[in-house]
Amino acid sequence: MGFSCGISIEEVCVNYKVLNKVTKKDRYPLPFCEKNLEEVAGHKMYTFGDGYRGYHQVKIAPEDQLKTTFTPPWGTFCYTVMPFGLCNAPGTFQRLMNKVFDPFLGLFLRVFIDDFEVYSDRASHLAKLELVFQHLDSSGVILNPEKTTIGFSEGKMVGHIVSKDGVATCRNPSFGLATKAKGITRVRAKGKPES
Repeated sequence: MGFSCGISIEEVCVNYKVLNKVTKKDRYPLPFCEKNLEEVAGHKMYTFGDGYRGYHQVKIAPEDQLKTTFTPPWGTFCYTVMPFGLCNAPGTFQRLMNKVFDPFLGLFLRVFIDDFEVYSDRASHLAKLELVFQHLDSSGVILNPEKTTIGFSEGKMVGHIVSKDGVATCRNPSFGLATKAKGITRVRAKGKPES
């Protein structure tokens, strides 16, 4: 996702406070992390998937696109896909993922916004993954290959390690936060004049 002027979407930060204030709130519930952890832990095989550019996979209705207009120094733009910062973005994306994975939820898959976990025994894991990947393909949801791990005996999930032995606190409690902090710093650094 980039602009024709060479600026990538990661370098744009838009404040949607005014739009969020007048938006009718969507109270679609997000799953409880503890419930997901309890259900996923204790299995022999795991696959952890991450939606590529999460929210940006959801198209905004053409009649609503102008509501996302922003004006940086190089022109006026609006989003055609859902940006971060909209108050209803988490619920909207969770609803999409629940719809995509509905046949599998609670059986061998859990989803939290753009992250999902497939859990099973070793013998049935590949068959379950095939079903999941078919649903992803037919729904048009794309995975981030750099953040997707397939066929492991343990893995990171919402700040914890899940394995056949249960749930453990992640040895690096700041994992995930460091990436976001670097991104914010990088954006701020680009706006500073060089000394």
